[in-house]
Amino acid sequence: MTTKTYTDYVQKAFELCEDGSFPTKAAAKDARQYLSRAYDMLTKGLDYAALEANGLSFWDVPNDLHRIRSKHTPILRVAIGPERADRVRFLADQLDKIKAMPVIKPTLKPKVAAQPTGNQATHLGTCQICGAVHKVGKRSGRIAKHGYRVGRSAYSLGRFHGECEGSHYPPLERNCDLLQRHIRQLERQLETLAESDDPIYTTWDGKEYRRSSMIANTERAIKEQSKRLEGWHMTDLMPII
Repeated sequence: MTTKTYTDYVQKAFELCEDGSFPTKAAAKDARQYLSRAYDMLTKGLDYAALEANGLSFWDVPNDLHRIRSKHTPILRVAIGPERADRVRFLADQLDKIKAMPVIKPTLKPKVAAQPTGNQATHLGTCQICGAVHKVGKRSGRIAKHGYRVGRSAYSLGRFHGECEGSHYPPLERNCDLLQRHIRQLERQLETLAESDDPIYTTWDGKEYRRSSMIANTERAIKEQSKRLEGWHMTDLMPII
């Protein structure tokens, strides 16, 4: 992490009040804190020997910028040198000016209604995989992303997880290639399930299922998807009313 300098803090304070005012009370507070940190940078490494030689101690040096008065200038010249003492006087003057600056909230810009881009979907189509009806992209002619779930845990809040395999493919009204491939995949899956007599089927990620249930579910899926494909022909999309 980059170490901030006296100049960095002063610049940050001035950036918050470029127009002679602050947009919020928080900004005014931040500006005062930046000047205080700049003061801390100047008062690091007090000359204790010089203070003692002049009958002073570190207790005579204010620990906060807002405590600085003109009477402290001679003390600071001894403790941190003439150049830094002049900078402290500058910071104290700027702090007084900042305290006097008003807080003026910026004028809110009127809300402008979003203008149509001409790319909005105008028709609905049927997903080749799940059979749900969704919007079809006007330019792409493909089904919108769907079938995802939104994360609710602390590390995935608001994130999308997964999606239907039919997302981003043409709708069933215009194309059936994806549905045909899906049926062939189900048929291969059924063949794999039937290769063993083990009542338990273990997936690649270690999950276990009853083989008989998976066979029954796969057979039902093949039957349902084949019925959707039967007699397929291209049809018109459903207009969004």
